[in-house]
Amino acid sequence: MKFIKKDSCYYYLVKNNNKKIIGFDLDSTLIKTKSGAKFPKSFDDWIYQYDNINSELNRIKNNYNLVIFTNQKGINTLDDIKNFEKKINQIYNDLGFEISIFISTEDDIYRKPHTGMYKLFLELNNFKDEDIDLLIYCGDAAGRIYKSKDKDFSISDYYFAFNIDAEFKLPEDLFKQKDDKGKIIDIYDKIDIKKYITKEKLHLKKENKEVILMVGLPACGKSHIAINYYSEYKYISLDTIKNKKKMMGLYNDYINHGYQIVVDNTNTKKDQRKEFIEIAKKNKYKIKIIEISLPYEICNHFNNYRIETSNKPKISIITYRTMLKNFDEPTTDEGEIIKLNKIYDFNDNNIFNYKFT
Repeated sequence: MKFIKKDSCYYYLVKNNNKKIIGFDLDSTLIKTKSGAKFPKSFDDWIYQYDNINSELNRIKNNYNLVIFTNQKGINTLDDIKNFEKKINQIYNDLGFEISIFISTEDDIYRKPHTGMYKLFLELNNFKDEDIDLLIYCGDAAGRIYKSKDKDFSISDYYFAFNIDAEFKLPEDLFKQKDDKGKIIDIYDKIDIKKYITKEKLHLKKENKEVILMVGLPACGKSHIAINYYSEYKYISLDTIKNKKKMMGLYNDYINHGYQIVVDNTNTKKDQRKEFIEIAKKNKYKIKIIEISLPYEICNHFNNYRIETSNKPKISIITYRTMLKNFDEPTTDEGEIIKLNKIYDFNDNNIFNYKFT
């Protein structure tokens, strides 16, 4: 068996037309380390998570389409992937049959709880969502807290099942083991997305000679306003231009021509806004700062949602934390401030069909 690579995802597909699908996580669901270490010391440092896993998988293999979806961010080199191939081949040999497997290696659309691995599985099998007769997903990362041991390291498996619309099963339940009765803590019970979005439209006064400076964390809705409410303005964004010197050159050119301008950057620090403001004021432009102030959790949900619906890269938690730590609140000496605490003119109800870590 040799893995095939697509983007950052490695996979091995066992062709199976059965539309009754049971998906599994790998580590701490089907296998654990033989050494007892948190992470495997070698490719053969594994044993089954439970003694009956081999027999149970063999019992159900002919009635279901079995597939493994595993996050393996530690795979960075060709040697890493070769060693992982060896491990999976050992598991296949011990089971006596092969199972489809999909392996995410980066923090992108393929990493659970994102749906990329599942969508690739469907694509390779020529399945559509509506074709599936049964979908179960089994994993240990369920966001559980316990009285007698450490909490689950993540809730990614629980959310992955939610995102692909699968029935979620814990390994203890599927393999009929003693359950430690951990309580699943769903962080979305405390995140009220509906509070921060509205179908209501904004009414923004426009002036002939003005610069609109967008301010806010990534994925807070800045571009939504810049593009939809200021479509006739000249649009400036470092995300699209990529080069600050070129961006400022274009900005100066627009100023010299007397155009209305919208600057769609995060602009979270005062010194990032300073040059735009000084040039505008020197040329007798009015400055309006539109600050979108949403909680990090809401921005991060939209950050992850963009990965599902577009090809935008994910903004890391470190980037968010750094921006929040160094955030300079806009002041009236910089210009007129319009502060928004929700995303307006929002009509995409699909946003509620996903949960992310």
